[in-house]
Amino acid sequence: FFFAFMQPTGDAEINKVESGALEGMEGSSKCSRPKINVELLQQLLDMGFPQIRAERALVKCGGTTVETAIDWLGQHGEDVDIDEPWAPEEAPEAVAPKAPLTEEEKKQKAKELQAKLKAQRDSQAEAERMRDHEREKKRIEFGKQAQETLEEQRKAALRNEEWLRKKQKEDDAKAIARVKEELRKDRAERGFASKDSEEEKKKEEEQNRIKEMRAEFKEIFVGLKAAHEGQAKVAAETMSKYLNNIIKNPTEPKFRKIRLSNAVFQTNVGSLTNGIAYLQKAGFANVGEFLEVAEPDMTRVQAAHTELQVQLLYC
Repeated sequence: FFFAFMQPTGDAEINKVESGALEGMEGSSKCSRPKINVELLQQLLDMGFPQIRAERALVKCGGTTVETAIDWLGQHGEDVDIDEPWAPEEAPEAVAPKAPLTEEEKKQKAKELQAKLKAQRDSQAEAERMRDHEREKKRIEFGKQAQETLEEQRKAALRNEEWLRKKQKEDDAKAIARVKEELRKDRAERGFASKDSEEEKKKEEEQNRIKEMRAEFKEIFVGLKAAHEGQAKVAAETMSKYLNNIIKNPTEPKFRKIRLSNAVFQTNVGSLTNGIAYLQKAGFANVGEFLEVAEPDMTRVQAAHTELQVQLLYC
């Protein structure tokens, strides 16, 4: 850069200047301040770079062109000392170039540099956008995995509760059976064995009937689930509400009718394979625009409802 602002006119003069310059540099290299091109500095300032950053870039990159200075700033813009003020003995000296650019050349140069700077900023923005996209993608994936884990834990807890309820029922049934056996023996001793036997037979037949109905309902719902895996849970919840309304209000006609054209019914049940068939098995019949239960068989309705509650544990 020392030669950038010298303007000798002949070979002898050039040699003289170069020789003197070299001697001066050798004698004062340890204490001389760095020199930078004042026009390059002004171009960087015009682009909006702070003075200290612009000076540091020109010193660090050799100050040959604005492009190299911008490249250096792009690589070192986050350095901790990028804006640190110069020590007085280190502050660069701005000098005029040997051959200043014409106004047209300056405009063209500035235009090119602005375009390059914009391209660099656009590239950095795109890179940041891609990083944001990847971070968001990972966040969504993590959230999905966490949701799936929570859902699986919920299902496992429900299955465990069902197992505990079943075990409790079995234990209760065994205890009841022991008491009944003792009562049977007592009644037999007093001559009531025949009547007890008949009652036990009726209860056993009723239990077998319920088991058969449960098996039929299960088969129908398994077919629905196979055809509509993603909608099975909503279908089970919807049909369970219809049946529960009848169980709670067996004498209310409005709870025993479902309008076939109802949008919710069609979406959740009516349009699904085996949806209407399940309700028909529970006692509903097609009556004009409705599915209706005229005289509900409460045992059948309860069996259909119970089976749906069990199936919801596995949806």
